[in-house]
Amino acid sequence: MRVKMHDETTRLVRRDGEESNVGFRSYEGVDNYYNLGDKQQHEDAEENEDRSNRYKNLALIALTTPGVKFFKSAQSSFQEYLMTDRELQMSATTYGVLLTLISMPIVPLLGGALLDYKRGGDGHHHRHHPHASGTNHRNGSLVEDGSDDSDDESQHDIVSSLRTITTAPSGTALDTDQKASQSNAYCGFLGLTLAGIVVYGFGLEKMHSIPIGLLGAFVFGVGEGCVMVAARAFVGHEFWGGDGAFAQGVLIAMNNLAMMASKNIVPWLIETRRQESILAGEDNADADHSSIRVGILACCVVQLVALGAGCLYAQRNGGFCAKPRRERAHGHHRHHPGRWERPLPEGGETDDDECGGHYFRKNALASGRQTLHANKAPSRCERSSFSSMAALVNLPLTFWIVAIGRAIFLVTFKVFSRYSNSFLIEEFDVNAVKAGRISSVNELFALFSPLVGFLAYRSPGGIVGFALLGAVLGTASIGSLAFVPASVVTNHLPGGPLTPLVGISIAHGIIIPISIAMIPHTVPATQLGMAFAVFEVLGSTLNMTDIVFGWLRDTSGNYDIPMQLLFGYALAGMLLLWISRKRIGSIGILGNEGGVR
Repeated sequence: MRVKMHDETTRLVRRDGEESNVGFRSYEGVDNYYNLGDKQQHEDAEENEDRSNRYKNLALIALTTPGVKFFKSAQSSFQEYLMTDRELQMSATTYGVLLTLISMPIVPLLGGALLDYKRGGDGHHHRHHPHASGTNHRNGSLVEDGSDDSDDESQHDIVSSLRTITTAPSGTALDTDQKASQSNAYCGFLGLTLAGIVVYGFGLEKMHSIPIGLLGAFVFGVGEGCVMVAARAFVGHEFWGGDGAFAQGVLIAMNNLAMMASKNIVPWLIETRRQESILAGEDNADADHSSIRVGILACCVVQLVALGAGCLYAQRNGGFCAKPRRERAHGHHRHHPGRWERPLPEGGETDDDECGGHYFRKNALASGRQTLHANKAPSRCERSSFSSMAALVNLPLTFWIVAIGRAIFLVTFKVFSRYSNSFLIEEFDVNAVKAGRISSVNELFALFSPLVGFLAYRSPGGIVGFALLGAVLGTASIGSLAFVPASVVTNHLPGGPLTPLVGISIAHGIIIPISIAMIPHTVPATQLGMAFAVFEVLGSTLNMTDIVFGWLRDTSGNYDIPMQLLFGYALAGMLLLWISRKRIGSIGILGNEGGVR
């Protein structure tokens, strides 16, 4: 074994008379002795510190997204008050436009382009973890832009070989620059959503102006789409190859918790404030109308907390007051090259860092190990906002399979959830209170998404098998409601309609976090922002199924045909996952294989 120290090459030998202690014999140019045990302990300590930092970042990111979900969920509470406001005179059509502006399907592409701008994704994929032989290491060229290898075995060989090498460590100047710029942009997105909420409330509540309210909804929609894309991309970078489904599940659980809190807190605040105004005899008190001002203030407070968490995240990752490049390169982000790590040139940067696309070839080392050597591209690549948008058409096929599968199941579960109260009342003859209580299980099981993600990597079939299990369960549950008579479901299933609803809720809690966790494995790190943007857009676009579902219900007079439509969706999604299971599995996240830290 040969090691390099002070530009001199030294042999590793055993000291005379000290058989239990192995170190470096002092030669010319080498003045220090190193104990290998101390070095291993140092590396273990750095690994523990790195793991701790990842989970601290996850906690902060998880606190940034509930604000936008809280406000979006509050719209269902605001609807009644806005449409009964005599000064606003808002119609159902105008309210529909308001909801559309709050969730504009194309806006996430802007967030993805901004995140990928100036090699925004490169830095994170160079994160170094000492366990090179047991941990998946992300490389910018893991999936070549626009390429799709039809031979799954060859693709798997590439992924397996790439696990044994790393390129640039976390903490280099390049890595810190990118994380700093991205976290600063993230705070900007959060601030934009807060500004949108303020304009929305000022326009509708203070000025009673629908155009200003729509402007606020538009501003919020731009920020909200970028916030969700950035949060998922950040978590995808932090947890690539290990417990990514758990981390994405934490985001989902926090979002659902915020939505449940909004549905319960906002109406209570509005009604309590109205009663207090009436009892106090205030001039603006009206028994027939309630002001949504206190609800808007609650949304602003929650979003302020989210913005504060975003600022703390940015501060932890070099944002705001950035240090000089040399200080960041040699500062508190210590790095010691691992055994199979390629040494960095002076300054901590490599030519490869400038370009997300590399070309690889296999070579046999003298020790018999297989590794990949990166050949520098013919010319240096400079990413711009245009190249980030152009990456949209070059996303790999595996990404599209996972994204479309997730969108199909997401729309299936969400559409059923929105119509579940009416469905239970009409088909199973339950009252409104009981229907609401039964249908509430849709949000309840999403709170267990982190546990689902944690178990998915450790299940015998791996994360892909876990996703297939959820797909089968969801399809069977939808099918039981679509084709089995209500009387049979009530009399022969424990809990009646509650059983298939629980199945749908569990399937939702399995498929959504796992599919989100798969995305970082299907694209190069330079395209991760755009990948999550497309991910969001697909789900939003298919939400037009709401209109089709309602039209079929009005046309047929019952829920038979609409439920059969949802069953067709679920069946298509399940077949897509089943047919593509080998391709998805080839991205290297099966079972415990190097993914769990």
